[in-house]
Amino acid sequence: MDDFERRLKRAKTHLNSLDVQVRKFTAGKTYRTERGKDFKRGGYVLKVTSLKPVPPRFGLIASDFIHNLRALLDNLIWATVPAS
Repeated sequence: MDDFERRLKRAKTHLNSLDVQVRKFTAGKTYRTERGKDFKRGGYVLKVTSLKPVPPRFGLIASDFIHNLRALLDNLIWATVPAS
């Protein structure tokens, strides 16, 4: 069980790290919104413009999180399926 707990703990570490990074990123002004009427079709239009690009490290942290969960699932399957 130690391997499972270590993988899960590592996945949680990555998820917490991503949460901290996203909160820091979104604390500042990261986007601008504009709204108006759509006179041709009726209704309204909402335009969202990014002011800062999303840091590439977000994808790296997220992929590490997913990798650890996938590896945990592999370990769980191998531990529960009888050898034949």
